Amino acid sequence: MGSLSEYNNLEEKSQYYNCTKIDNIQDFDNIFQDIVQHQSEYVFRSVNEARFKLYSSAQRQWIWNDLFKNYHSYEDYINSRIVLVQNHQDIISFFSNNKISLNDFAILALLQHYGQPSPLVDFTYNPHLSLFFAFDRVRLGATGNEIDNYVSLYRLKHTHPCFCSIQKVNEHGAVTLSNTLKDLGIPISQIDTKKVLFDIQNLTYKQYADIGIILVHGDKMGITNIKIPSLGFACTYNITNPNLKNQEGLFMLNTTENEPLGELVRKKHRYVSPLIDCYNINKKLESHIRKTYLNPLGIDCSMIYPKDQDSQNLQKWFASFPKI
Repeated sequence: MGSLSEYNNLEEKSQYYNCTKIDNIQDFDNIFQDIVQHQSEYVFRSVNEARFKLYSSAQRQWIWNDLFKNYHSYEDYINSRIVLVQNHQDIISFFSNNKISLNDFAILALLQHYGQPSPLVDFTYNPHLSLFFAFDRVRLGATGNEIDNYVSLYRLKHTHPCFCSIQKVNEHGAVTLSNTLKDLGIPISQIDTKKVLFDIQNLTYKQYADIGIILVHGDKMGITNIKIPSLGFACTYNITNPNLKNQEGLFMLNTTENEPLGELVRKKHRYVSPLIDCYNINKKLESHIRKTYLNPLGIDCSMIYPKDQDSQNLQKWFASFPKI
């Protein structure tokens, strides 16, 4: 059985992130106020142990269970999880009845939020919600190692060119194709665009399996509508499920089998300053943070994890999937 690597100390994390250590209420209030004031260009993620690296759930299962012995490749492993959903008639019928298209990334979002392995790493547009996850089921450090006294809140500037989203890539591709067709001056009937249009419309995981990292925006950024009028082509991207809406969620896709997100981003962009901020927050500030920032907004488990009938049905259906 494999094991995940962890950070040994806070200094080690500074190799990969712009790190800030927060130990008192005044510093936290000042820093978080600044975070909130500038939140529109950023997305957030947190962990309740600062030593944890940003592995996806699929990476964790791949490493823990030595799944390289069971699959030809990591891509095959991910595709096998997608096929499980595609072959589950109750799930397919539920989304069809609600007129929601299930492309591969909508399926991966479902897998992620219902306890199944996926290559997606959760983020949120809302820093308050990320604070909730930072202190959800937190435990005070008991090892004597400084890093165990901290949770971590991560901040990534989603408007940075390095973090272009799948939606933006396909919007740009559609515009480029449309302009190219006009410039060619060839009758549309003589041009075979089926392969390109299929790729734009279906958002298959295979298209991105070798890309490393890419953002997948959620509903808060708006449902994406793509049109190529000259071809009479239109498609809509709607990456959603009940949990994703309450959590104001989006994702970072990490297609590697064993590289944590922070290390992967740093390696790809090693010639510039770290692109992800990391705020290491002392766990002893939990009471102040809940009282001042979470409770007044009603941010608690019932809000974050909806228990409506649709969510309960989905939970039941996913629980029936074969165990890893």
